[in-house]
Amino acid sequence: MSPKKYKFIEPAEIPKSKRMGIYDKIINEFLESNLDSAKVAYEKNPKTLSFGLRNTIKTRELKNKVKVKKLGDSVYLIRIK
Repeated sequence: MSPKKYKFIEPAEIPKSKRMGIYDKIINEFLESNLDSAKVAYEKNPKTLSFGLRNTIKTRELKNKVKVKKLGDSVYLIRIK
């Protein structure tokens, strides 16, 4: 039997993914802007867009900074002051 060409190394801590989704990018850009509110134009279904934005806001605990409002087929981000 030949010697193994690999080994397992136990990490001190498993690194977290640094992948950023489209909803994160939209929210980050809005928060970096000077806008108090903005309509979000995106190719996704407005219901899907508003759901994704709301989930991202909840996950990132940004409820005290930004909120999502869906009116008909329009989705808006509103800065909370």
